[in-house]
Amino acid sequence: MLVNNAGFQTYMPFVDLSIDRAGEEIAVQVTAVMRLSHAALPAMIARGEGAIINVSSMLSFRGSLNHPFLPKRSVYAATKAFVTTFSELLAAELQGTGVRVQALCPAVVRTEFHDIDGKPVLRPNVLVMEPADVVKASLAGPWQGDTICISALEERERLSAVTDASRALFDAGRGAELASRYR
Repeated sequence: MLVNNAGFQTYMPFVDLSIDRAGEEIAVQVTAVMRLSHAALPAMIARGEGAIINVSSMLSFRGSLNHPFLPKRSVYAATKAFVTTFSELLAAELQGTGVRVQALCPAVVRTEFHDIDGKPVLRPNVLVMEPADVVKASLAGPWQGDTICISALEERERLSAVTDASRALFDAGRGAELASRYR
């Protein structure tokens, strides 16, 4: 089993983020996930079993959500959107090989990830999940057929609705004619 869990957050307006730090975030949260997965897969496929768990985030689904309570997060959320999409497509490619792939998409987890200079910075009203619960969901998810594991999501149908809406949007946008609203 490979668990791609390395990462850090750069919650700040993009214009204030050092471009070098943004590049480091992409290297850790995108390039490393891709490279490590690529390195581990041949042996897993040869064995006919294995699992890759890519730690993503609920923010991977919220690129368009601009609520004042959410942090500025353009690069972080974009890297996590890559991880979620990469995991979904890789899981589809690997069907029938015995190798499972999961995008683990927790919300806020009680770890030092949200600390700045060693001090917790979460607001008191933020819902926080315990790490052991996230791990429990993640380890159960692949064996239940969950490519995307959202540890606090009770109704699996909500995720199916997102998938169905994405498919409908993709199908509707594949036309050969310019949409009338752009003419």
